Amino acid sequence: MPIPVCETRRLILLSTALASAVLAAQASAFAPFSGPMQAASVVPPNVLLLLDNTSIAATDPAGDAVLSGVGEAVKTLMDRHHELRFGLFGLRAPLAGESAPVGVMLAEAGGTDGDARRATMHRALTDLRPLAGGSSAALAAAWRGVADHLGDPLVSPQTLRCQHNLGLIVAGDQPEEEVAAIDLEEQAREAWQVDLRSGGADLAGSSWDDPAFAVQNLRTSTVALAAGGGYLQRAAAAGAGEHVQVGDFPDLEGALTAALLSMTSVAGAAGGIDTGAGAVAVGADRVYQTRIDTADWSGSLRAYRIGEDGAPSGLLMDTDGSFLPGSPTGRFETWRRGEGGAAGVGVPLDSGTLSALSTVQQRLLEQEAQRAGLGREEGQRLLNWARGEEDPDLRRRDRLLGDIVRSAPLVTGADHHALSATMVRGYDSYLARRLRRMPEAVIVGSNDGFVRLFDSEGGHLYSYLPAAAHRGLGARAHPGYAQGYQHRSGVDGRLAVGDVSLSGEWATVAAGGLGAGGRALFALRLFSESADIPQVLRERGADEIPGLGHVYGPPQFAQLGDRAVLILGNGYGSARGQASLLALDMLTGALLAELTVGGRDGATHGNGLSAPVLQFDSAGTLRAAIAGDLHGQLWKFDLIGNDPAGWRVANAGTPLFTAAPGQPITSQPVLLPRFTGDGNLLMFGTGKLLEAGDLADTQVQAFYAVLDRPGTSAGLSPAALQKQRLHATVDPVTGQRLRVVDATPVDWSSRHGWHLPFDGVPGERVIHEAVVRHSRVMFPTTVAGVDTGDPCITHTGGWLMSLMLASGGLPPEATLDVTGDLRVDGDDVPAAGLELPDGLPGGLGLIELADASRLPGCAGERYLVPGSRELALLAGESQCSFERIIWRQLK
Repeated sequence: MPIPVCETRRLILLSTALASAVLAAQASAFAPFSGPMQAASVVPPNVLLLLDNTSIAATDPAGDAVLSGVGEAVKTLMDRHHELRFGLFGLRAPLAGESAPVGVMLAEAGGTDGDARRATMHRALTDLRPLAGGSSAALAAAWRGVADHLGDPLVSPQTLRCQHNLGLIVAGDQPEEEVAAIDLEEQAREAWQVDLRSGGADLAGSSWDDPAFAVQNLRTSTVALAAGGGYLQRAAAAGAGEHVQVGDFPDLEGALTAALLSMTSVAGAAGGIDTGAGAVAVGADRVYQTRIDTADWSGSLRAYRIGEDGAPSGLLMDTDGSFLPGSPTGRFETWRRGEGGAAGVGVPLDSGTLSALSTVQQRLLEQEAQRAGLGREEGQRLLNWARGEEDPDLRRRDRLLGDIVRSAPLVTGADHHALSATMVRGYDSYLARRLRRMPEAVIVGSNDGFVRLFDSEGGHLYSYLPAAAHRGLGARAHPGYAQGYQHRSGVDGRLAVGDVSLSGEWATVAAGGLGAGGRALFALRLFSESADIPQVLRERGADEIPGLGHVYGPPQFAQLGDRAVLILGNGYGSARGQASLLALDMLTGALLAELTVGGRDGATHGNGLSAPVLQFDSAGTLRAAIAGDLHGQLWKFDLIGNDPAGWRVANAGTPLFTAAPGQPITSQPVLLPRFTGDGNLLMFGTGKLLEAGDLADTQVQAFYAVLDRPGTSAGLSPAALQKQRLHATVDPVTGQRLRVVDATPVDWSSRHGWHLPFDGVPGERVIHEAVVRHSRVMFPTTVAGVDTGDPCITHTGGWLMSLMLASGGLPPEATLDVTGDLRVDGDDVPAAGLELPDGLPGGLGLIELADASRLPGCAGERYLVPGSRELALLAGESQCSFERIIWRQLK
């Protein structure tokens, strides 16, 4: 049956929207998404720029030259982000009867139609001329015209209900009339609060009044060229946007980029988000679990008793009832950045913190306070609110803990994360003291901007506010923060905890990056031989380490003699756009080594290194690190010797392995030492889910097992591995969807491993690290994508995979509970994977239970996979060992 012409046009436009989203993921600068990925919109947003050519000209006597420079910076911005739908507005000279300059559309917002459209934009910018006689009232009237343009169904560039409208005003300093006909602040507020599209249907055929995307509005951000511009800052606060002062950046282009990325990477409508389970961690006798409330972007940490069947049951603690506004107990710290020759240092976060910070930080916090709606010189008041005090002029909170998205809780204290007691002299006595004096606790990063440490009963012990998280406090404190889902990431990266020796004294430390929250990393001392009180050791930012990007994965700890070092991948979106391995001194924060690797031939986007795995010899001496990058390359680094100056990229700077095109490696590899004699097996999956455009990426991803055999392994590709094939089927008795693998045996004398492509489900990827269980490797996959008929609808799901280490094939006997009775027996068929029905999966947690039906020393396995709806509990085959283990958590 022929498709009607109007329907054909709709499908073409929808296909164009999806193609543009994929292009955005491939070609633009790294734009970390803030908030749960289910809230992302893959539809390219409308970005409406208004250049105030009256105030821009007034910033300098050579007004024409200044405006020309602004035009060139905007051209560069548009060229670098050609996946966005730019529209351009300015002001024209008044005509007869008009008293002031009037807003005018210079180029209509539209799709990504190549060189012709860019040429039109360039001409409009070149032809724009400076004007006199401007005012904030005239600018406000022009901005009202932009909002009216969006709201007119006949000409509006908004075609889909989930499409964002982002406004960017670039202006200098304007005289502010005491009585203005139209105030820019009020106009920005109205553009954000008023529903610009209602009634009728969008391009996908869905109602503009869809509850999941109930309001179509315009977010206003501002870029101030001059030192003043208070009216611009107030407009950005009222319009739920970002205010950027050009003087805070090296150049105008950087300021424009910062403003643009802050708008294009925030959560959209959250009406359809399921955020029930969060992440999990297993303690001595309990399971810790996080939850998110999208109504106010708050979070909670809960603990449940582990039942006899392994299922979490019986609430033991909940921070919703213990960590409340008012006067929370525990210790608070932040970081004073170095200034005037003085080094940076941790300072208490209390009623006198502002005066103890650097002048740059004080100025920033004063700006953030104004963004929150406070007056001038109110930075300390903002810090008081961040610490937990209630303030009638700032956002009301019923709970203090912010939402937890990509970070995950880690259990500390007791015997958690302990080294081998025989590994290093003197560690035995420290571990004994730690067991006595450091009870079980939980540390986690949250998007309120803090790292939080709670005891096992939910009591608050310690909070650290990184200096890098000071920017954004104003947005979180604004009374309208939760309205419109203006999510702002804080500490959004994974943490690591371990024992190290700091200048001869043993200590338990934690470290991590900010993920989507910023380009910085920190290290905290939680406990030591001489001190029981947590304290920040060091914080470093991208201004100090230019190669540093957004670090999502956990850093790694190593000991070089008496010096403890932090080793990590540099993350994504660094200023240099390269991938590198970083090594820092834990105490001083000094950058000891930066090993930069090359990009992939033909790659059109920047690179970055993911979390590494460290390789040690039998004596516990550091030998190497292995990590993947955004270009799909797996690198090995030779870290031999206690002097990092002698460390090198292994294999003469050649990748150990390069995955198929379009397969980024964002998860930490798993290292299985001496898998075949002197060969180490490295296992990892590919795929990325960090930017909004990732949802539209349907590139086939895979799981790889690569043998690193000394002297013969370098420059490998999938052709050097045995390819296996995956099939989905259904258990005829229970209806459970499961997977089997057609596996060819691997000839390890001629092959360097195996790989399993996920070519049956578009959007399936591996973003969490795997776990080795006896002769199997286990990992969750994530299925995320958008509906081909409606880009506003996001589909999520996943699978729990269990493959044989030796081949990537199907286990010969049942190792997973297919029937759902929490037993693995003759009723279960062999399966390589079980479908997870609970939304977007998180990382894999594992519990071992004493198995009364087997011999002493045998333990049943339970797998916890948190989903965005609820926690999935699955059972695995019982395993036996010489030593009986009651509870154990495996990374």
